[in-house]
Amino acid sequence: MGARDGASSIQGLLLRATKLQTSGQIDSSWPTLVTNGFITASFSPEFEDGDEINQKAADGSVCVTYKGDDSLTRLSFNLSVCSPDPEATALFAGGSAILDSGGTDVIGYSSPASGSKLNNPVAIEIWSVANVDGKPAANLPYWHWVFPYVKMRFDGTREFGNGLLAWEFSGQAIGNDALTSGGLPSSGAGEDFRTYKSALTNPFSYVRTSGYPSGAQGWDGAFPSLPSNIEP
Repeated sequence: MGARDGASSIQGLLLRATKLQTSGQIDSSWPTLVTNGFITASFSPEFEDGDEINQKAADGSVCVTYKGDDSLTRLSFNLSVCSPDPEATALFAGGSAILDSGGTDVIGYSSPASGSKLNNPVAIEIWSVANVDGKPAANLPYWHWVFPYVKMRFDGTREFGNGLLAWEFSGQAIGNDALTSGGLPSSGAGEDFRTYKSALTNPFSYVRTSGYPSGAQGWDGAFPSLPSNIEP
């Protein structure tokens, strides 16, 4: 067993994003995106503070004090990617692809309309290295992180200059009961997160695994129907 070897998590090897319906079920009309083209992915748990009750007696002393338990509500989730890839941008932030005049090839992207409500959930998985004493663990050398329901929007300032145009998204992550019946795609490397499907009801989970998807990166299939397009 490798789970008790004290392995740390370093680097971000690969990210997989699976388009979801608003119900949380997988949207099979979209292929799955597999990429190492991200700069950072981060999350932060958010809590609702428990109720606090304090009562003073007539002489000013505290006669009753109580602090309820804090409750985990959701995660804040942030993603920074290397490229303004049109289809990946539509996957993460909504909006639509722009097609060429023939209506076949994607050549650009158009943002969601002003005033529109954003509701474009995805399931996100990330693989990182399980590091022990400065090298990958001898057994189960990777961590597999799963965020089963993430909704994001554009974040940060885009700046054209002598450097990379930052492409950032932020949002929230919650649990997803709808994935427990089928779960996410197999990692293709000896570990299928559907084995741990009860954990998908929670905002995030992670397991040690023997490998990660090692095939070609990009979209794992063609789009049966592209997002609504704007013809130039």
